[in-house]
Amino acid sequence: MLALIPIALAGPHLLTGSYTVADPVRLDATQSSAIEDVVRQYPWAFRGLARPRVRDHVWNCGTLQLTVGTELVVHCDDKPPSRFPIQPGIQSWVDSEGKPYEIEVQLSDSTCSVWFRSAHGTMTWTWTDAPRGLRLATEITSRFLPGPVQWSADYRDSLNP
Repeated sequence: MLALIPIALAGPHLLTGSYTVADPVRLDATQSSAIEDVVRQYPWAFRGLARPRVRDHVWNCGTLQLTVGTELVVHCDDKPPSRFPIQPGIQSWVDSEGKPYEIEVQLSDSTCSVWFRSAHGTMTWTWTDAPRGLRLATEITSRFLPGPVQWSADYRDSLNP
């Protein structure tokens, strides 16, 4: 019984909350720049083919709800929530479309990250506490890409804008 008291007193994790993209126009420019940084590494003749394929994987939630407890629950826009076990090491996980991944969730006082690996590559989401909300840094790597695709998005707290 005594072991539960510090958990109860600690309250919700710092990142638990509801968030909205702070500046959609800036995010669009940031994502476009990240796509171009990778696409320009391809030979000129392949860039037109590569650009839409890279763009298909570069996205952010407009609204985001995070709940950090015994699991990480990520609710993105109107999609079903994704639930990630918070356990040490790599876990098997299946998304809402039935695609299998290996994942690893890491959690600290002010940061939470989820690393995904599939047959096509890896993606890492890292949420960090920021003034007035949070920052989400995303990185995608793949054997099909000449380098990583990296960008970040600032989210404002929806309840305390």
